[in-house]
Amino acid sequence: MNWISFCLLIFVLFGCKENSSFSNSNSKDIDYQQLGTDIVLQSQSAILSKLSIAMQEKGLKGALEYCSANVSNIIDSLSKVHQCKIRRTSLKLRNTANSPRNDDEIMILQQFRENYLQNKVTEGRLVERDGKPVFYKPIIVMMNTCLKCHGKPKIDISSEVENKILELYPNDQAMNYELNDFRGMWVIEFEK
Repeated sequence: MNWISFCLLIFVLFGCKENSSFSNSNSKDIDYQQLGTDIVLQSQSAILSKLSIAMQEKGLKGALEYCSANVSNIIDSLSKVHQCKIRRTSLKLRNTANSPRNDDEIMILQQFRENYLQNKVTEGRLVERDGKPVFYKPIIVMMNTCLKCHGKPKIDISSEVENKILELYPNDQAMNYELNDFRGMWVIEFEK
């Protein structure tokens, strides 16, 4: 399945869902684990769709520039729609603005990584922090297209793209991944 077909499939499957926000719901009746999963899938779909368009129109370097300038705005918009805080984080960062916010996040990232290394499936984790639900979902490198920016330099990543990554992110640590590697996690912080 090529990149465009995959993005369209994700968009069709998850982009047309009913709004998942819960502002009019009784918080006791909300399945935050499922809601968090839905929000992650919608967020991934939105990002992949926009990156796919940027790649078609401007190539990989243009998609990197687009990603650097716009992905945080996409996530911020989805946060407003869903009335929660959506973000991504990792132990190996590309963008330092996505650093883990506290020791709990570092611990959960390490646990997700350990589960991955032991071939244990981790669907996500729901915890309560400061009286509010927080959902964490692992990010796994699932497509060959991801490797064009997150794979091995000179093998998966062209020199031109690697240079652009290092220009945009001088402290980049988010290369040298392989398919199905643990990459980081989504964090969905709900307001109760």
